[in-house]
Amino acid sequence: MFGGEMGSLCCALPDELMLKILTQLPVQSILNFKAISKSWNETLSSPSFATAHSLSSSPFSPTFPLFVQKSGIFSIPPPPRCLSLSPNDTQPQLLKHLPDDASVDGLTTCNGLICFYDRTSQSYYIGNPATSKYTVVPAPVDCFYNGVVGLGYDPISFSFKILIQCSPKSDTPWRWCLFSSLTRCWETVEAPTTPKTVEAPTPKFDHRCDRAMACTGSTCYGVFCSCPNFVAFDLNTKSWDSFPPPEGLSYSCRRLGGLFIHTCKYLLKTQMWGDRVCIFNINHDLELKIWVLNREMRNWELVVNAGLQNLKDKPGNTLEALLLVGDTLFISRHNDRLFISRRHRDRHSTKITIAYNVRSHQFTIIEDLSLRNVFDFVPYKTTLLSWDA
Repeated sequence: MFGGEMGSLCCALPDELMLKILTQLPVQSILNFKAISKSWNETLSSPSFATAHSLSSSPFSPTFPLFVQKSGIFSIPPPPRCLSLSPNDTQPQLLKHLPDDASVDGLTTCNGLICFYDRTSQSYYIGNPATSKYTVVPAPVDCFYNGVVGLGYDPISFSFKILIQCSPKSDTPWRWCLFSSLTRCWETVEAPTTPKTVEAPTPKFDHRCDRAMACTGSTCYGVFCSCPNFVAFDLNTKSWDSFPPPEGLSYSCRRLGGLFIHTCKYLLKTQMWGDRVCIFNINHDLELKIWVLNREMRNWELVVNAGLQNLKDKPGNTLEALLLVGDTLFISRHNDRLFISRRHRDRHSTKITIAYNVRSHQFTIIEDLSLRNVFDFVPYKTTLLSWDA
C-alpha cells in the first residue's frame, strides 16, 4: 500500500502498525518525521499515505476557522504553528504561504485544500497551507471580475476543479465557469434555473452567489441572493439541482432605496459541518437554528434550536452567526446599522465577540478580535492531501 521502508528506527514494530500510528498524528509531526531519513520521507510523502492520513479520525487534526481580509488569509487561534508567522497564539495570524503582494478575494475549502482569487496577479491559487504547496491557475482571459465559488478535489485521481462566477464588466451578466486540472482549461457551464410553478409562472432566480459554496469532493451547495434558493452543482456531470429550504426558516429581507437591510444573503450561512452540509441563521427574535441536509431524502433536519436573547448586551445590537467549527459557533455582536450596506465589502468591520457551544449552550466572550473588512469565514482542517504535479 505504501512505498518505501520505514527503516531500522522502528524495527521493533511492524511497518503496518507503525503506519497506522502515524496516520493518527497531526500534520506538523508528519512533516517533521520526513527529515528522519530518505525512506521515511519517501513513505510519508506518498499519495497513498496522504489519503490514509486524511481519512483517519485523529483528534490531533482539529478543524479551525480561516477568514479573509484584503491583506491575506488569517486564522483564529489556536492554529497549528506551522501555519502562522508568529508563535503568539493570542492574536489572529497571517498564513506564511501567501505572496507578499497578494490581494485575496474570496476563499473556499475542500478536503484540506484552499482556493482563493488574487486580484494582484489575476489568478487563482489552490493548494495546501500545511505543506505550503500551491499551483497558480490564470483567470479566464476575457473576464475582469472574478469570484471563487466552489472547489472540488478527488483524492483518487489527485485532481481538482474550480467553480467561479466571472464577468467582463460590472454591468454585464455574470457567467459560471469551471476549471479542471485534468484538462488545464476553463469552460462555461449553464447557470442554475428554477422550474415554473402555478404560484410563480415566471421563475425568478438570482443566481449571484456572494459567498463560497459548501463543497464536498464532487458537489457544491449554496445559498443564493433571493428567495432564498438552495442549489447543488455536480462538478462531474456539470448539472444543477435545487431543493426546498428548511421548514421553519425565518429571515428578513428588506430594501430601502438602493440599500439592503438585514439581507438573507448575510444572515443565512451554508457550510460543511464535518461531512454534512448545514445551514444556520439567527433571526430577529435571536433564535439560533441549525439544519443539516439529508442528501438521500432531499430534506433538512433541525438539529439545534436555541434562544440567544441573553447574549444581546444593548438594545440596538444584533447577532450574526459567522462560522460553525465543531461544536463552537462564532458570533458577531454589533450595532444594527452595520447591516445597511450597498455591498458586502462596504461593511467596515466584523467583530467576533462570542464563541457559543451549540451542544452545551455555554458561551465565551472573545476579546480583541475586531477584524476590519472581513469577507469570508470558512472551516479548515489540515491534511497532507495534494495533487499529482
